[in-house]
Amino acid sequence: RMLGDFLRTESRTDEEVQSSIEIVGRENFDEALAKGKGVIAVGGHFGNFERGSQWCTANGIPLHAVARDANNSTLNDQVAELRANAGAKVLSRGNAIRGILDTLKRNEIVAILPDQNAREVFVEFFGKPCGCVLGPAVLHERTGAPLIPTYTVWLGPGKYRLVVGAPLKPAEGYENSQEALTRAVNASLEEMIRQYPEQWLWLHDRWKSAREKGLL
Repeated sequence: RMLGDFLRTESRTDEEVQSSIEIVGRENFDEALAKGKGVIAVGGHFGNFERGSQWCTANGIPLHAVARDANNSTLNDQVAELRANAGAKVLSRGNAIRGILDTLKRNEIVAILPDQNAREVFVEFFGKPCGCVLGPAVLHERTGAPLIPTYTVWLGPGKYRLVVGAPLKPAEGYENSQEALTRAVNASLEEMIRQYPEQWLWLHDRWKSAREKGLL
């Protein structure tokens, strides 16, 4: 369903985007941007994240998404073109740090979907140790940009809800502040998945590294 919707990106008008999405928590974006340090929007491969980014650009909110390049260069170019036509700028995950810092300095939004298996740190996700990336937490601490949980929920044919949460705070029970923030990111995604389990799209093994390390 989301793939079919994404392929229509080029022909979709800003008016269609705006009329199809209701937003909850817009004030969290506004208040975070008012601090002048940019925003790190964290979410997951959940709902229709492509529609959410298109809503931002349709409403004059500059957004840059961090994404891994596709293995197939032709496919990668086609996906990038569709996203560019929607107004979203893509930062290649492999060398994105300079682009991310420049974007935050301009007081704009960087969108990161960190729900991928990694080996940087192992933090609880749905009650079990899970290999996670520290990138969002590190960027928050180094730049002061708030971590804002952001999800686009599918409500029905052509109808969505963009949920913008309050800035995340470190979870309790962690001595390391970056691990505490990573746990807060995981908890925000858990909350959405519990409400809409069928809308979590990330189907690969999130606990692969934890199992290989003997933590599971």
